[in-house]
Amino acid sequence: MKTKEIKKMDKDEIVKAIREGQEKLREINFDTSGSRVKNTHEKRTTRRQVARLFTALREKTVSTTENK
Repeated sequence: MKTKEIKKMDKDEIVKAIREGQEKLREINFDTSGSRVKNTHEKRTTRRQVARLFTALREKTVSTTENK
């Protein structure tokens, strides 16, 4: 998911995507500990994607409070 796509999302969609990303990251971590992962780069990509989503959520929250 690209940053432009994330910025078009509303807060509820971002929160849902964060939950999905965290769940995926948890599964990757679990599989990594059992040595069942072939694509180790996926962990890094997922972690960064979740961070982008948290940043976008924070930006939307701050911009909403500033407008009030």
